[in-house]
Amino acid sequence: MKVKIFAAPSVTELAAHLSRLPRGEKNIVFCEDRLTLEAERAVAGAQGVAFDTKVVTFARFLRGACGKKALSKQGSVLVIGSIAAKYADMLKCFGKNPAGCAGRLYETVAQLRSALVTPEMLEAAKEGADRILAEKLDDIALVYREYLRFLDGGYVDESGVLSFLPAAMESGGVAGANVVFAGFTSFTRQAAEGIRAALRLAGIVSGVFVGGGEDIYTNEAADAFEKYCRAAGAECERVF
Repeated sequence: MKVKIFAAPSVTELAAHLSRLPRGEKNIVFCEDRLTLEAERAVAGAQGVAFDTKVVTFARFLRGACGKKALSKQGSVLVIGSIAAKYADMLKCFGKNPAGCAGRLYETVAQLRSALVTPEMLEAAKEGADRILAEKLDDIALVYREYLRFLDGGYVDESGVLSFLPAAMESGGVAGANVVFAGFTSFTRQAAEGIRAALRLAGIVSGVFVGGGEDIYTNEAADAFEKYCRAAGAECERVF
């Protein structure tokens, strides 16, 4: 399969590209939460009521696939923030402004989970650490453990739900469709499994990202997308 990777200079131009999806064909656009409304408007403006074109986040696409309630990244940040606020008196480093630290704490917890590091491992790592590092490890372990307890109540977060992505693509109508990965700023390894599944199942796969040929653009997401596509055996063409 040959994959086209489009670089648009802004989110507005990116949405304009999505408005040019072929009518009468089955199109599935995967994008981040922040882009869904603009993408849906672009498609609706060009196609009217488009029953053959679907704009979804990974979480929405996977809803029901794992038998649990899926949390978006923003939802996870809110949960982390509420945990930090609840235990503010016990937190030595993050207790003064728990809401302001929620985003950073979530990113830290998400990276630890992806590396299979547990709260117990963090607590064990305190031995030999200086006081400030030991206090940070204590805080993160407490929030991390409470977050896992919340998830055990019937929720799955973005990193957990993505493990179901390849199987959901098998049964979710991706076969033979035109699949577009649009506006992502990065891809996790689990999301990469979804890209590989799309390459195996879809009729056409493409990527549309904010970027360009000028030095001001890092093209980080486009580079990662191309890397995963090439690793799956696809040919790639950049279009600026």
